[in-house]
Amino acid sequence: EWGTTCLTFEKDPEPFGKVRDANIVAIAREMGITVIVKTSHTLYKPEKTIERNGGKPPMTYKSFQNILMSMDLPRCPPPPSPLRTLRANTRRSQTTTTRSLGSLPSTNWGSTLRRYIRLGGGEGRVRP
Repeated sequence: EWGTTCLTFEKDPEPFGKVRDANIVAIAREMGITVIVKTSHTLYKPEKTIERNGGKPPMTYKSFQNILMSMDLPRCPPPPSPLRTLRANTRRSQTTTTRSLGSLPSTNWGSTLRRYIRLGGGEGRVRP
């Protein structure tokens, strides 16, 4: 329906997330969608830390620290792209954004809450 050709998301190391993500990847690939999964909310890939500890997760913070001290430093993030490059690569007519969905945070919380309730959220729990 949307003509999606590429799906990217952050890898979830939790058991529930692993199963969910594997299912999403399988469905997307069946549909011919390229899938890119990145580790981004931890400095080190959790499976590498476990591997370094003999296949078991570290049970104390001290053992976790010792494992990390034995590993290479994580790569530095790349520098941010210049704004003009980002603008040149954005096709506004085909891009759904949080702004176009009305999902950007607002300092006008009353208006935001009313919009949230109008769109079906809250179910009467919040009064504007």
